[in-house]
Amino acid sequence: MTTAAVPKDWARHLIAAAEEEGVRNGFSPPPAYVEALRILGPAPLTPPRPPAEEIDLPADQEAALAQTGGSLYGDPLFAAWIPEEEDLRAFALKLDEIAVSRLYLDDGQKRQAMYAAAEDAAATYFTPQRRTRYARRLSEMAHVLRSERRMELARVALAVSRVLPGDDGARNAFARGLFVHALEQRFARGREAPPPASSALVRPP
Repeated sequence: MTTAAVPKDWARHLIAAAEEEGVRNGFSPPPAYVEALRILGPAPLTPPRPPAEEIDLPADQEAALAQTGGSLYGDPLFAAWIPEEEDLRAFALKLDEIAVSRLYLDDGQKRQAMYAAAEDAAATYFTPQRRTRYARRLSEMAHVLRSERRMELARVALAVSRVLPGDDGARNAFARGLFVHALEQRFARGREAPPPASSALVRPP
């Protein structure tokens, strides 16, 4: 597990926000949350600036970097990020349909159709709530990457975190890549059936 130090104010904010969300969803906060806030102190009234915002990201580079968001899945920090099992199974079935369809002349056309299917799947999957959640997680990962001095990927993660909540966020390469990389071998091979989706899928919190 990769970790990174954060300012105390930000730690208090994260714990308090998680506690509030749990209560809102009908869950009692774990004793560890209460104990942590007792030690750290109450959350600040105004949310502090996220640590990732300390990253130098020129405004004129943000859009271009955000479009390379799919490259994040090549890093071990993001390798386990995949959709929920039900959504992944539905996408795999769509790839099955494309693989056996006679509408496509060759494997190249089938792969092109698969990428289009991934974009459609991402557009459905990335609701406003999910886009906000993934954007928050990407900002956290940008801070982790910065702490590891991997600034190029840190800037990409931060750029995606800024554009993902927008109306067109689900069309970002990062969103499409969530489905593509989950069944990456299928895209490479074209015709072979995808592996069964595992019940032990890892998703960002």
